[in-house]
Amino acid sequence: MKFSMLMGRIIGISIVVVCLVVPSLLAQDLENYSPLRSSGIIPKHITRLASDKYREAKRNIDLNQRLSDYKAEDRFYMESTFLMDEFLLSGKVIFNDPLSEYINKVADVLFAKDDSLKGKLKIYTIKSPSVNAFATDDGIILVTMGLLAQLENEAQLAFILAHEGIHFKKKHSVDIFVEQARIEKGQGTYGRTSIKEKIIAKSHYSKDMELEADKMGMELFLETNYSIKVLNGVCDVLQYSYLPFDDLKFERSFFETEDLVFPETYYLEEVAGIKGDDDDDDSRSTHPNIRKRRQIIKKRIEKLDNEGKKKFIVSEKEFIRIRDISRFELSNMYLVNREYALC
Repeated sequence: MKFSMLMGRIIGISIVVVCLVVPSLLAQDLENYSPLRSSGIIPKHITRLASDKYREAKRNIDLNQRLSDYKAEDRFYMESTFLMDEFLLSGKVIFNDPLSEYINKVADVLFAKDDSLKGKLKIYTIKSPSVNAFATDDGIILVTMGLLAQLENEAQLAFILAHEGIHFKKKHSVDIFVEQARIEKGQGTYGRTSIKEKIIAKSHYSKDMELEADKMGMELFLETNYSIKVLNGVCDVLQYSYLPFDDLKFERSFFETEDLVFPETYYLEEVAGIKGDDDDDDSRSTHPNIRKRRQIIKKRIEKLDNEGKKKFIVSEKEFIRIRDISRFELSNMYLVNREYALC
């Protein structure tokens, strides 16, 4: 899972330091729901100037590497820093909210034994219906409400956070950017390659990073007491992310009244079954297909004992609550965007 960004202009963004306070997680009344908002003081990482973040990131560049790689890495830090800053201030990212607070609690459990990740990550929620999460090079993990609405349990969330944590730890985003720059310029083994071969090379390298995040994230996950039996369900969440988060029978009474009844021919006797292909062609994709990811999980856990492992460590009640809130938020987003069928 990674975030794709296009370079754009940043035009005068004013920052409001103190935001409206929202009700706590348990105080949110789903019968009289009000949309989530950020609360409290805006985190310093968000209010800090992008130019300062860029200068700090630039200090990490290896001065002894080849000049072209140095320039590519410098370009990456400049573009990603300013684009991420624009996104953080867009209003789509919320902080000090019940969802982000819960996700951070899960992260505390997950990264407790890894000093390179413990306390190093800044995790926020995005108001987006897409089923996704991504990590940046400077330790920000963003989780969409669309993903939270689809998850079945806390252990699945932990595995996704483990995957994203590895992306940060291994600096995958900058590595991919630099490697793609080499491919574009035809450097090294990429010399005299066709456009098609370059596209495939970029895809192959990106998929390698994703598989590494899956494998290393799995090892991180296995250090916890989370259940391993739920992991195949993570693949299901990704595979069927295009579907609604629940499958409910549609009652005719929604349209009909005592005086208005539609003919039987207006209704289908049965609907088409749900079909999902987990072995789609990923030769030009940035991510491996779902079947390959399932196989990695299955191979690693098939002989492991799940006794005593749990689907929930932080709180089952809190998980269900934040999932319900996410589902309410999705309906509101679809309504605002006039996507009435999805709403």
